Amino acid sequence: MTEITEDWAAAFTLPEPGNMMENHANREQVFIRQGTRMAATIRTCIETYTGRPITDQRILDFGCGVGRVAMPLYHYFRKPDVCVDVDAAAIRYLRPQIPDAACRVTRFDPPLPFRDRAFDAVFSVSIWTHLNADSAEAWLAEIRRILKPGGYAFLTTSSYTMLQIRRSNMVTAALGWAEVSDEMLRETGFVFIETPSTRGTGTYGLASHDPAYIRREWSRHMEVVDILPGAILGGQDMNVLRKGD
Repeated sequence: MTEITEDWAAAFTLPEPGNMMENHANREQVFIRQGTRMAATIRTCIETYTGRPITDQRILDFGCGVGRVAMPLYHYFRKPDVCVDVDAAAIRYLRPQIPDAACRVTRFDPPLPFRDRAFDAVFSVSIWTHLNADSAEAWLAEIRRILKPGGYAFLTTSSYTMLQIRRSNMVTAALGWAEVSDEMLRETGFVFIETPSTRGTGTYGLASHDPAYIRREWSRHMEVVDILPGAILGGQDMNVLRKGD
């Protein structure tokens, strides 16, 4: 079994600091380390739940950003097949890095420019963590549309671990997360607080999901096969969804 290591980074020109990466002295090391860990997790999830090698599947990276996950997967497996993001600058950067993948800019709202049943698997890291309730519902329906029957979606959310971090962080606490208790999230199932400094034209903020809410509400779109707490860097949960046959 091919191991994903940090060696992938030598094959790429890494993003510049600023809006593409954290602007600190260790930004490249953090970018590489996190990308390696996340890519390994996603590869394992895809192969474990689908029962097929990642190389045998048509895969979409939904909300790819500058390719922190896409580049290591591409280096070892020439996957994903398609990457999409609303950030045009990120896509301009990523296209020459992974030229055999179709990287394209998409809108803040559905639909995606793909036919029905186009993909075996879709993965998305830190997108539903920023969507309000209406957008989350619309995008779940759209992901279901573009999945083949029996296809899988691997979508991350933030729950109680990240909620504690947001309460203790000065910036997010000041946005209103200081008042969001664990009990409140358990009772409501979903909390969204919009970020004032919105980039682009979409509604953007921070969202937290209770796993029980996901099992109850998301199952209206697809079967919720599993929820893996903290699977992404110990902070975000991985939600495994399957479209019916």
